[in-house]
Amino acid sequence: MLSPNDSFFLSAFKMLRRYGFAKMSFFSYCGFFFSAL
Repeated sequence: MLSPNDSFFLSAFKMLRRYGFAKMSFFSYCGFFFSAL
């Protein structure tokens, strides 16, 4: 059973995971670009 505190952390984790994935894909794209040079 989730408390309101757990649901807050869960929504924060979802948002952080979304932005973390965007940042990770951005850095992996930059790494691929520089390795292709």
